[in-house]
Amino acid sequence: MSISKTSKLPEDEKGIDSLVDAFRNFNETATTLTDSYRRLEARVAQLTEELEAKDQELYSRVRKLDRMSRNFSALLESVSSGVIVIDLDGKITMFNRMAEENTKINSIDAINKNYSEVFGGQSEESGALYTLKFGQELRGVEKKLGNNELIVQAGTTWVMDSYGEKVGVIEYFEDLSHIRYLEDRVEHQKNTVRTG
Repeated sequence: MSISKTSKLPEDEKGIDSLVDAFRNFNETATTLTDSYRRLEARVAQLTEELEAKDQELYSRVRKLDRMSRNFSALLESVSSGVIVIDLDGKITMFNRMAEENTKINSIDAINKNYSEVFGGQSEESGALYTLKFGQELRGVEKKLGNNELIVQAGTTWVMDSYGEKVGVIEYFEDLSHIRYLEDRVEHQKNTVRTG
């Protein structure tokens, strides 16, 4: 019996050597995987940090844009001219307080509606839709505007984004009704003096 045990010993040593090699390979692979996991973990932490920094930067930009938008709206509300802004589809996106007062149209009834829907057929002859259609800015155009046949002197200019792309048109106008009234009175007085 002892002879058979000694004859199997070399085979058992080969099995043990194979087992030792397998454990060594397993340990090397486990070490490699652990190192890869640590590198991956560090990269994820770095990307998370970068993402948080970008998120903060984006949040800061959004706040700045919101502040600028509010300042722009406040500025447009405080000017003495009527101001109407349309997008590239001809929809009204801004309708300031003076535009409301002069046209007797509430901004709620104008914003997000097509300019021609709010102002009717005359709207394509001059004003914001003219500029949108033909690309030409206007200066000092006299026209009627709104339901009350308001006589205004109007102008238009393009709204550009930060890349220089056209994103809409601003129409601004001054009410000429009072001036027309005074001109009519002066003309009437001249006629009265001539005939009198």
